[in-house]
Amino acid sequence: MGSNSSTGKQRRLLGELHTRMLSSGNMHSDRTSLRLFYLPTLRQTLTAPLALQEKEGIEPVIEQMHAYCIARDDLDYVLDVTKWKTKSSWDPMKGVPTQVKSAFTRYAHFVA
Repeated sequence: MGSNSSTGKQRRLLGELHTRMLSSGNMHSDRTSLRLFYLPTLRQTLTAPLALQEKEGIEPVIEQMHAYCIARDDLDYVLDVTKWKTKSSWDPMKGVPTQVKSAFTRYAHFVA
C-alpha cells in the first residue's frame, strides 16, 4: 500500500502543478513533458541563482516562480520529483547557505 500511496500522491501533485503552470500561459505541454523536460530545467534555474548569487538571487527566482505560477511548496516538489534514487544524488539546495534558504522562504511567503 505504501508504494501505491506515494505514487498516487506524486500523480496528484504533478497534476496540480501542471494545472497551475498551464494557467500561467508560459508553458504549453502535457504532464509527461512537464515531468521529463520542464521540471529538470526548472530545478536548475530556480536553485542556481540561490547558490551562486545567494541573497541577490532570491528576487529573480521568485519572479520566475511567479511567471510559472509556482509556489514555494511546489519548488520542494520539483526538487523531490527530479532527483534520482541513488547515493550520489545531487541536491542543488545543498550549496545554498542556510541563511539564504531561510530568507528565500520568508520572502516567498511574504509575496505570495
